[in-house]
Amino acid sequence: MADAVGRGEAFVAVADVDWERFVTGFASARPRPLISDLPEVRTALRNQEQEQLHAPVPEDRSAQLLRRLSMLSPAGREAELVKLVRTEAAAVLGHGSAQDVPAERAFKELGFDSLTAVQLRNRLAAATGTRLPASAVFDHPHAAALARWLLAGMRHADGGHGGGHAGGPGPDADEGRSAGAGHSGMLADLYRRSAELGRSREFIGLLADTAAFRPVFHGPADLDAPLEAVPLADGVRKPQLICCSGTAPVGGPHEFARLASFFRGTRAVSALPLPGYLPGEQLPADLDAVLAAQAEAVEKQTGGAPFVLVGYSAGGLMAHALACHLAGRGTPPSGEVLVDVYPPGRQEPVFGWQKELTEGMFAQDFVPMDDTRLTALGTYDRLMGEWRPAPSGLPTLLIRATEPMAEWTGAIDWRASWEYDHTAVDMPGNHFTIMREHAEDAARHIDVWLKGLTP
Repeated sequence: MADAVGRGEAFVAVADVDWERFVTGFASARPRPLISDLPEVRTALRNQEQEQLHAPVPEDRSAQLLRRLSMLSPAGREAELVKLVRTEAAAVLGHGSAQDVPAERAFKELGFDSLTAVQLRNRLAAATGTRLPASAVFDHPHAAALARWLLAGMRHADGGHGGGHAGGPGPDADEGRSAGAGHSGMLADLYRRSAELGRSREFIGLLADTAAFRPVFHGPADLDAPLEAVPLADGVRKPQLICCSGTAPVGGPHEFARLASFFRGTRAVSALPLPGYLPGEQLPADLDAVLAAQAEAVEKQTGGAPFVLVGYSAGGLMAHALACHLAGRGTPPSGEVLVDVYPPGRQEPVFGWQKELTEGMFAQDFVPMDDTRLTALGTYDRLMGEWRPAPSGLPTLLIRATEPMAEWTGAIDWRASWEYDHTAVDMPGNHFTIMREHAEDAARHIDVWLKGLTP
């Protein structure tokens, strides 16, 4: 402490850290240079390596699981995987029995956070003999949904027969984590290269052409499973928040985890995934198809109670499109929150910062940027490229970042904008950090604005 004060340095923090626990979640995805030279961290990492070396070989356990599944009916296989997920979740949370983890109770409501989500992912990976994305627990709201996803992945890997290698994303979904973010494959490499060459728009068009060969759905009835909102926080204060995932390849309900933590215990928050970003999922044939599926999920989630839609970046455009669609169905939201959104006709900064935006996505380590997600990006980019916003007539809050992604010399203002009536709030951060490091600030602005809404 005396040494820190004597140096006169700003931003010195003194903390009592349980490194054995902290490293499990923080350094599990990739190396962390900021802390890797600390003796306690080196010791914790060595201990983890020793545990892995002496742990039972995952294939033995997964082989037993596959043998059991091969003798069951399709319904029996799903029930067996639900039991597996509930058992492992109970072990992570310290419960004595799988009965303490209801099959359709949201993981967030059960108390899962980023650390315990990684632990559950690791246990399921060992049980099924495959690598799973770190976002698996957040991408699927409860044990039953996660089990169905695992089963669908097994069918996909085995040509639809229900055997073979387990796990929705396949065995290589997390390859390369140590290199940065688990992004691997030719499409990921070419996407990165296209940004370096300033040709990412051209490459995204190629992704859309490639995605045309994936299965599609024309409406909610065509989906293999109904779209469901992922609960992120619970509370009784109205209106509740429904967040709309963005179209970026690393997007999903997890984008709003930090924002939702501010409202936990006071206001319900959930997030809508976009179909097509997970292996085996269908892509929408057109924009109306996905909006209809999301509208049904919203109506099921809210049950007629008031709600507000929230969207970040391209997710803000999806939120506005959904708000207009819901209004046409007679179930409009009470308002919409658009976080650092760049609408058509005002996207010069986004195009100018493609290299920085792409590098920012590759730098994150939560979701693997795989072929499934990249081709989904192509589809949604093409769908939204043909869309233009219309006035919703709803109360609208626009939250803008005050720091540019990189130097900007263009003729127009680089900040996010919205052409229709809205209340604008500026806050610290850039396009990425506004919903990460500054997520609590964004939540506070939303909370103040919500209190001024008339139900």
